[in-house]
Amino acid sequence: MARRILPRYLILVAILTTVVIGLMLSIFYGQYRWLAAGIVGASVGQHDTSLAASFERRARGQLHRIADSLSAAEPNDLTLIRSLLDREITSNENLTGLRLVLPDGLQVQSGLVVEQPTDSDTIWRTEQLYMSYPVVREESEIGVLISSFSLSTLAEESAAFEERLVAQGTESRHVSFFWIGAATLVTLGLCGFGIWIVTRAQAERIRKLKRQAEKLRDADYGEPLQVLRGDLLGDLAEVFNDMRDKLQSTTISRDYVDCVLSSMNEAIIITSADGTITRINDATFRMLEYSEDELIGSHVDNIVDTRKGGPLEA
Repeated sequence: MARRILPRYLILVAILTTVVIGLMLSIFYGQYRWLAAGIVGASVGQHDTSLAASFERRARGQLHRIADSLSAAEPNDLTLIRSLLDREITSNENLTGLRLVLPDGLQVQSGLVVEQPTDSDTIWRTEQLYMSYPVVREESEIGVLISSFSLSTLAEESAAFEERLVAQGTESRHVSFFWIGAATLVTLGLCGFGIWIVTRAQAERIRKLKRQAEKLRDADYGEPLQVLRGDLLGDLAEVFNDMRDKLQSTTISRDYVDCVLSSMNEAIIITSADGTITRINDATFRMLEYSEDELIGSHVDNIVDTRKGGPLEA
């Protein structure tokens, strides 16, 4: 009985525990992904801001150097100015266009400059940065330098930084889930071991009850069961002990009566209300020369001469 019933509870508890742990891990995984995405987004945003500020400072420094070179050239020497612009574009991979606007409206351009800052000296676009910088000679402005910088390098650095963050987050997530999984397995193992101990103890108590019931079936009263208070098996063991004591006392009384009946020399026949023989003594066997199997369960009229005494009345 214990082997047929208790493992079902063990399996049910194990399934429920696994489902609960699975739900908890799913919730943890969702929260972890949400927090990780927020951290990555915030970090990438701050990093992009820092990269943009650093890129703008470098670009402004380059324009300052180019403006110094242009201020040393003659304003009318357009060939020299174009040569200086071409050289700067060639030597700087991020610089895609330069345009010098002179006070008289004359423009000298090298590369491609699509937009020109008006309200501010900087315009940020998705792929380009447009900046303007004054060209000054002896504290007087002799022109305005318009530039265009490619942001491909900036985008590559930002993407690489985001990939590193995602890779680190993935590695951290794998390590975290490894330890969480190990802790979960240890917890399940401890819970399973505890359930197995309890199940084994309960099964042993049920086996003792079963053995005692088998002894009572064979009229062997054995020893009383140990009673543990606080659970149903303890209550059942207490009731079983009471039943054992009552059966034992009843059996002793019955054996005493059997002994008295057997020792009497007169024939004694005990019947039920309808005349069915339920009990006889040894003197009856000797007198009637019938076996116990022949008399027990038969009607008393089978051994009484009804013609002389009439049928036995209740």
